[in-house]
Amino acid sequence: MPYKRNPVITKQLKEVNYLSDDGTIIFIVSRDLEFITHTCTKLLDLDEGQARRMIEVSEANIRKLESEYYRESNI
Repeated sequence: MPYKRNPVITKQLKEVNYLSDDGTIIFIVSRDLEFITHTCTKLLDLDEGQARRMIEVSEANIRKLESEYYRESNI
């Protein structure tokens, strides 16, 4: 089910965005790239517990992340 039609995810997105807009710093730990791209401005990419890189969540970086994520996950 796409995020926009999933009421639970929609509520979570609204809550995270509300807190973020209020200036609250939020750390989200997730493997859900779609959720990350809807809620985060920066992403710390981890590999086996080690930080690989910190990147800005932007349209260009999202496409690169999707390509890497799906290639590594064999999805």
